[in-house]
Amino acid sequence: MSTAQSPDETAGSAPVKAKSAIGAWLDKVFTKVPRIPLEPDTEKTKMHAIKRLVALKDAHGGSGTAILENMGRRGVRIVLVAADGTYGDATVPNMEVAAAVAEAAAVTVGTWDRETSGLIAPTSKDRQRMAGTGR
Repeated sequence: MSTAQSPDETAGSAPVKAKSAIGAWLDKVFTKVPRIPLEPDTEKTKMHAIKRLVALKDAHGGSGTAILENMGRRGVRIVLVAADGTYGDATVPNMEVAAAVAEAAAVTVGTWDRETSGLIAPTSKDRQRMAGTGR
């Protein structure tokens, strides 16, 4: 009666050492690669978003409305529509951080209603980009 043999233990051949050589090579390569944390640095992201939104608000009228848009796993997009119609955005990990950023930036939180949408003044560059021309 014959017993089942693994592919590495075929009759008359030595075990294959390629797996261990490849494994050693991968270990050597990946020890040089820096590990990226799975969780984003929330405090750094929060401070960057506050700085960005305050700069936009101050450069374009001193006030604005922030709309918080949940993007699922990717986080929350904060769109700031300034008093003169200029708009910009920042992304943070979750809704709690987004609310804290809006409060720290001293902007009111709103929704996409008729009044907010009417404030937006897209430039010709924005229109080209939205049209999909890529220019």
